[in-house]
Amino acid sequence: MPWIARSGGRIYYERHGASGPALIVVHGRGGCAASWWQQIPHFAADHRVIALDQRGFARSAWAEDGPHAHAHGDDLLALIDAEGLDRVVLVGQSLGGRACMKLAWQHPERVRGLVLSATPGGLRIPEVLGSQSARRAIPRGIEAPTAALAPAYRASHPEMTLLYEQLRAMSPPQGRAFKASLDSIEDGPTPDDLIDYAVPTMVISGSEDVLYPPPILAAVAARIPGARLAPMAGAGHSPYWEQACAFNSLLREFLVALP
Repeated sequence: MPWIARSGGRIYYERHGASGPALIVVHGRGGCAASWWQQIPHFAADHRVIALDQRGFARSAWAEDGPHAHAHGDDLLALIDAEGLDRVVLVGQSLGGRACMKLAWQHPERVRGLVLSATPGGLRIPEVLGSQSARRAIPRGIEAPTAALAPAYRASHPEMTLLYEQLRAMSPPQGRAFKASLDSIEDGPTPDDLIDYAVPTMVISGSEDVLYPPPILAAVAARIPGARLAPMAGAGHSPYWEQACAFNSLLREFLVALP
């Protein structure tokens, strides 16, 4: 599998599918490239699918004194350039949405479409900023039931819950500065930054998401020009994992409608 060199380390990524439009999937705080195992085979039949480990996760480890999570967007652009891609569709889950939104906002000519899954994409609006402290207080450690999956899903799918936690545990311990950068959205856009925004965007919201509940993501979709809000009943913070078939159908519909 290929790597790209970046300041302070290197980025691991994978290519799947030989041809077709480019689709890049970007994991969240509890994931890695392998988290997309239910999406990659589905879309690789007619897309060139790229999945990466963001810096600080799984195989893309970084020194604590190196660049932190605010560089995820620049890493993503470097990957696109390294692959010689012109325009891509980005799917960002939770933390991954920040890098994807940043790229769509700052380099719209490189992005055909954007899917924000269970994430505000770092958008700085009162509804998101006001939820920061409460979200940080929710337990996320391996030793606690993960907030990334709906309680009903954890109870009814113990095997899939274990697999989720095993993939989560692939990432190395993260130092204080890196963790602080994961929680900071100081480099995210404001609604004023998006006045001329024209990238087709879909915001997927799980009805049982405790990290970004539906009212927050509804506010996000309302502030992104032209964005479509796509609710997923019964899903928690990881709709791509918990309801893969429904998630894939939504994404397929979005892809087919792109100009």
